[in-house]
Amino acid sequence: MYDIIIKNGLYFDGSGCPGTIRNIGIRDGRIAEVTSAALDERSCSTVVDAANRWVTPGFLEIHSHYDAEVIAAPALKESVRHGVTTVAIGSCSLSAIVADPLDCSDLFTRVEAVP
Repeated sequence: MYDIIIKNGLYFDGSGCPGTIRNIGIRDGRIAEVTSAALDERSCSTVVDAANRWVTPGFLEIHSHYDAEVIAAPALKESVRHGVTTVAIGSCSLSAIVADPLDCSDLFTRVEAVP
């Protein structure tokens, strides 16, 4: 029924309300169910016991200057490791996302003093 179940985690829904212990069923990459009741794990290939852990919505990174990194290393692994799911680029009126590599290099070496 679910591809992934995250169980027993202190779930924060992003509304500002206190966290509650919840079980989350994920199907096809989307949250299909959030409940305090136990979920059927029998046909689930991945079950994560999140007891004593927080389960949160993704975080927004709104001022990172990631423009060059999105081009060089688009996985942004360090941010993902910290729960970031969305990155805003073009902060401080500087963006290289629509530039070719030579223009990106020129832009960042002159404007941001990146060696």
